[in-house]
Amino acid sequence: MTSGYVYQMIYDCEYGDDITDVVFFVKNLFNQKIITLYDSRVGKYVGFGESGMKNADHYNHQGWKMEERKRQVETLCRYNARLFRRSTLDRLVPPVIKVHPAKPIDYGKRSMLECSVVGFFPQEVRLTPRRGERVSCRVDHSSQRKSLEVDWDTSSLDAKHLKKTLGIMFFFIGFTAAAGGAAYYWWKQR
Repeated sequence: MTSGYVYQMIYDCEYGDDITDVVFFVKNLFNQKIITLYDSRVGKYVGFGESGMKNADHYNHQGWKMEERKRQVETLCRYNARLFRRSTLDRLVPPVIKVHPAKPIDYGKRSMLECSVVGFFPQEVRLTPRRGERVSCRVDHSSQRKSLEVDWDTSSLDAKHLKKTLGIMFFFIGFTAAAGGAAYYWWKQR
């Protein structure tokens, strides 16, 4: 669109932390510039620029419009705040917990595990893993009747040690075979 005009009316509810404090705005914009603003804290329209001030004065003298704006604080903002609170703030959803090492670790060495809980930021848990040791993350949450507990899965650590042990065994088998082959070759050459 190369030319033309755009008029917008925006209804806006802004809430405090506990969503009981509410401010209701009606913003009238012309070509993306605000010309009038209704603010429920002052209970009237404020105009910007010459035409905006004329419009604000006109709106403020319309009794039915001013009564409607006062009702809209309750019917739009407070009503939707109650729905919002029920659907989000008061909703009880069990957290998801994961326990994992912060970086690759090994048995017998000082390490750090991370306990991830959606919506929380737990403190660091430092430990020195030992074979057969059980490490878990426990979370108490209002959505649960009892604590949630998730164990750290050490199978990747066990697999790492299995690979290392097998590698060392095959090295010695190969070294023994090479040494035996060299001794046989040396004996045959004599």
